Amino acid sequence: MKNLGENELELPREKLIRIGASNLKNHELLAILLGTGLKGLPVLDFAKKILQDIDLQRFKSLELEELLKINGINNAKACTILASLELSRRILETSDNQLPIVDSAESAINFSQNLVTARKEMLQVLYLNARNQLIHTEIISIGSLDAIQAYPRDIFEPAIRYMARFLILIHNHPSGNVQPSDEDKNFTLNIINSGRLLGIEVLDHLVVSKSGYSSIFSEMGL
Repeated sequence: MKNLGENELELPREKLIRIGASNLKNHELLAILLGTGLKGLPVLDFAKKILQDIDLQRFKSLELEELLKINGINNAKACTILASLELSRRILETSDNQLPIVDSAESAINFSQNLVTARKEMLQVLYLNARNQLIHTEIISIGSLDAIQAYPRDIFEPAIRYMARFLILIHNHPSGNVQPSDEDKNFTLNIINSGRLLGIEVLDHLVVSKSGYSSIFSEMGL
């Protein structure tokens, strides 16, 4: 790659102007925020190195002190990065005041009626912003008559993409019995712990069927 020397930002800025920010790679966007690289390390390579050392999923939750520990990031660079992240969060949280609010199990189930009559077990996740507004809903997994398989990364990838603050898990029992199994409880604990690492809180895990619903959080005393 060409060493851009003193005008290190020329390439990513020109690329952004030509094809738009959404078409830039992660390290190119970060390079624009960084402004300059290190001695002997152009800003694009510097940005690549940072993203190799720090997973992008964790990057959005970094604090000032953590950023300043990175060689080459001073107060100005750290503040620029943190300000851009916070502005993005606020834009997403205030972009639509008409987004539905999910503040109870009953209101959550209203968005999951398709699960009630499904013949196979399905896992759906409701993604909420800091105001408990529903910003995204997604079917994460479709399993067999009595089992589903889902991994934390499948659940939290959309949460990070939509910058969700909370999430609610909902899955169905086609048998009609809404009593959570031991596997359901262990799965719930795993997702709660994974969410804590990312700063995303799991508000509840509901089991639904034609006969009604149950809250795994209530069953476990959470």
